[in-house]
Amino acid sequence: MKHTLHTISLDGGAQLLAINTPGARSMQFNTLVRAGWDYINAKQFELPHLLEHLAFQGNKQYPSSQEFSFDVEKNGAYMNAHTSEYMIHYDFEASIHDLQNITKLACSQIDEPLFSDEAITAQKQVVTSELSRKLEDDGNRCGYKTTQILKPTLIDFQDRIKTLNVITRDDIESYFNQTHVKENLCFVVAADFGDDRLQLLESQLNTFLKSYRTGNKKSITYNKPKGYKKVVVSQKTKLVTQDTFNFSLISNVYEKRAVAVTRIFNVILNGGSSSRLFTLARDKGLSYGVGTGRGINKDYSYYEVYDATEPEKALPLFDLCLSQIKDVLNGNITQNDLERGIGFSAGRVELAFETPGDLAYWYGPDFSRDEDMFDPNEFVKDLRSVTINDIKTLYGTYIKDGQWLISLVGNKTSAQKSDYEKIAEKYFG
Repeated sequence: MKHTLHTISLDGGAQLLAINTPGARSMQFNTLVRAGWDYINAKQFELPHLLEHLAFQGNKQYPSSQEFSFDVEKNGAYMNAHTSEYMIHYDFEASIHDLQNITKLACSQIDEPLFSDEAITAQKQVVTSELSRKLEDDGNRCGYKTTQILKPTLIDFQDRIKTLNVITRDDIESYFNQTHVKENLCFVVAADFGDDRLQLLESQLNTFLKSYRTGNKKSITYNKPKGYKKVVVSQKTKLVTQDTFNFSLISNVYEKRAVAVTRIFNVILNGGSSSRLFTLARDKGLSYGVGTGRGINKDYSYYEVYDATEPEKALPLFDLCLSQIKDVLNGNITQNDLERGIGFSAGRVELAFETPGDLAYWYGPDFSRDEDMFDPNEFVKDLRSVTINDIKTLYGTYIKDGQWLISLVGNKTSAQKSDYEKIAEKYFG
């Protein structure tokens, strides 16, 4: 989708990224606040998450959640929110003709929430239900345990639920006033900014910000993980029909170029129905569909493979997955493999950027963290330039022997930890 970027400094240090998408009928309005989990102590871990929920439960302009929701949805708009390590995200998708009203609603959401006792009690119960569901999901538990090893500040879901009991209204108000200040606000708005819409948006935001709280801008610190070499952990399950595993190769190396290379590597291995791992796992009857993931980040980079299958199939499937990862990393691929990987990857990226929302979610994370932004069109060029040798250089640079984690969930996986470890050592030291 054709677009241009406009970065604008607003009143008091707030930031606006305006993504102009000429001709688009929809718009995306995201507010990102540096108020995530990284800024709270373990005893109050769920406070940012609870605060995210309470943002929809009434404020000075809209005393009830029903009033707020009605005004959002009356013209077909959609709203959502989520909490991450550094940010609370408040998101709206709407018609371009609703931009002025959505801006008003988005500003009201972060301005003088009521934090009624009734809302706090209710949302604590809602958050408890949300986290309890994750406790029943073995795939979630398995992957979360890996992340905990890399980020020790993350606490167990059971303990996260317990923190809700000690959070008070005073705690919520104090954290809100500390984090929801001009300096921590970032607006990412993607829309057709013709007809002076950008000037109107900037003026509307600055008018709101003139009387908004000021404070200290939260810094973002990337902590390199420790203790990730040859780690195997296991948890029990309530299920008797399946075991779950997650194998992660970890690196502290960061380079933007690797984003494109790892994407092509992943597609050759497991992207699409003609990919190597997908085909082999099905042909052998070992899995409905193996999952893989990758990330190139400033704190750590990773490549992971995960699945759940019948207990008797889990070890053979684990061996197959690691053997194929090693084989592709060694460059045992054909030119046809590479061309399919490039074509599939580039095509999926090009198809993924057809709405203002796609662009807002692409640029927003980097912009909110004061990092360089990466044009998706340039990313497609990077994808098309990847070579077999580029993939081979991943091994030894971004993926190194002995730097791996295994997380298991099953009834007998604790007794099988050494079996999984031997397979991992066979391929990755």
